[in-house]
Amino acid sequence: MNVVFDGSRAATFDDSLASLRPLGTLAYFGPVLGAPPPINISVAPVTGASSGMGKDIALRLIQEGYLVYGGARRVDRMADIEAAGGTAIALDVTDDGSAATAIDRILRERSRIDVLINAAGYGQYGALEDVSMADGRRQLETNLIGPARLVQLCLPHMRARASGKIVNISSIGGKFALPLGAGTMPRNSPWKAIRTRSATRFGNSASTSS
Repeated sequence: MNVVFDGSRAATFDDSLASLRPLGTLAYFGPVLGAPPPINISVAPVTGASSGMGKDIALRLIQEGYLVYGGARRVDRMADIEAAGGTAIALDVTDDGSAATAIDRILRERSRIDVLINAAGYGQYGALEDVSMADGRRQLETNLIGPARLVQLCLPHMRARASGKIVNISSIGGKFALPLGAGTMPRNSPWKAIRTRSATRFGNSASTSS
């Protein structure tokens, strides 16, 4: 038996949001079409924004005054993000072209990225002998390789501005074993090791939240 869990549980993110509050005013109701935002408005792409923690974080950031780009494969499930004042964009983190197109669009429209939230991911449960290698590779692409690619795309811009924050969402499952959880472990512990330590030398900060 192989069970896939897409993390659709609603969640709050108060502690991390407190450290990401944008500089300056929160009373911003949208720029003139095509114009970059005022200098004191932070721009935040959020992956996995069609459900679960990604959606919750995107909506909370909008409430906090961020210009949010919610990214996911299922754009039709992000209507509430657009209704709240955010922007829904097609983003498949397993597709390099899709990731590059999404980041290029944000930089073209806003001229900056202040916070990257890597929330896309899912758990895969089952006996190890029942989880196919194709399923395992797909999960690695979604939970580890895809987020790393987005960090690569955003870091040069953040380094040039000497400012930026990166938050990678992992799981408590990286700290202890779960029954039939062998298939989901790749999501969790690698980010603890990566942590983008080198980015902090250039005024950027990165964190991994479990």
